[in-house]
Amino acid sequence: MAIIRKNTISLIRSPGNLLFQFLLPTIIVILFCACIGRKINNIPVAVYNGDWRSNVTVDILRELDPLSINQIHCRTAEQALQAVRDGLASSAITIHENFTESLHDRLLLMGNVDEETLNSSTIQIFPDMSNQIIALTVYEKVIDTFQMVARKYLHRMGTSPALIEFPINFSTPIYGSHESTFTEFMAPGVILSIAFLAAIPLTAMVLVVERKHGLIERTTVAGVTNFQFILSHLITQFFVLLVQVVLLMICVFPIYKIPYHGEFLFIFLLTLMQSFCGMSFGLFVSSVAADELTATMLALGSFYPNLLLSGTVWPIKAMDNYMRYFSYLLPQTIPIESMRYMISRGWGPDRFEVQLGFFVTITWIILFTLAASLLFKFRKI
Repeated sequence: MAIIRKNTISLIRSPGNLLFQFLLPTIIVILFCACIGRKINNIPVAVYNGDWRSNVTVDILRELDPLSINQIHCRTAEQALQAVRDGLASSAITIHENFTESLHDRLLLMGNVDEETLNSSTIQIFPDMSNQIIALTVYEKVIDTFQMVARKYLHRMGTSPALIEFPINFSTPIYGSHESTFTEFMAPGVILSIAFLAAIPLTAMVLVVERKHGLIERTTVAGVTNFQFILSHLITQFFVLLVQVVLLMICVFPIYKIPYHGEFLFIFLLTLMQSFCGMSFGLFVSSVAADELTATMLALGSFYPNLLLSGTVWPIKAMDNYMRYFSYLLPQTIPIESMRYMISRGWGPDRFEVQLGFFVTITWIILFTLAASLLFKFRKI
């Protein structure tokens, strides 16, 4: 109790540092929710409409989402392409002079259409694929707009609008929705990654600083065991950790309204445990490092490998087999999958896939804490 009291007093005496520790995860998650996966607006697109006398092409261009697509009208198709080459536009859209007439022939003649009619009845999109996300957004907007306008014209003609649909139906999703965003995919990984990484600094400097000031020798002489010393710091920093996780949850769900379908209690518990796991890893780093610089480098060096290998940014199924198997050995890969199952699918602790995330987290907490305690004793710090 005396060590816990001493650690608490030391923590309170640095209010600025304490406030920064409270707010750091919140600031990071606010930046994530505000910047990642949101709708792309004001994309410059060069447009050449050779069939400008036709109501069909005018309607298609008019119905393009003005918030997403900023149309730059050009006099020739070559001028539109040059705008993309010069970096003035993200894509070029060209419409042939005989588009409406050729499209009419294409629909009437079906299989008896020549190559020239096919080409002139096609809206050409020339994208800048150096930014694939923007290029695919333009493609999606044009496809959706064309289908919407085509449905209107078919309805006026007394023909079923279903004729314009693809012969593949993307039915109601089993989990999630058609409007699911990349933010929702990344959210489980970002929540746990922030909770884990923000907790590392809470303890990463503990043994290094106390060794430097000779405090460890005094506590050892007083009869405090290695495990008691380690445990006292975990208990002291748990309050900071708890505030971090609570603020993190408030920002993600009530404020930014990231949808979740599972039980919030277990989502919160897994986040809290992952944060505690990060704090245990910080103690391990502190027991390994000989000075502040080494501890800082080890803590920072764990950031990108953890982020890239845990499935936060991209599905781990895209990895090579040997890299995927290695990623499953890390302390966050399986828990992030479990969190995604709870948030996106609504699975609960009755599912083995969710239980596994809790089990892996507890296992790593024990391993990091025991390793820190053994190194503490072995090095006689």
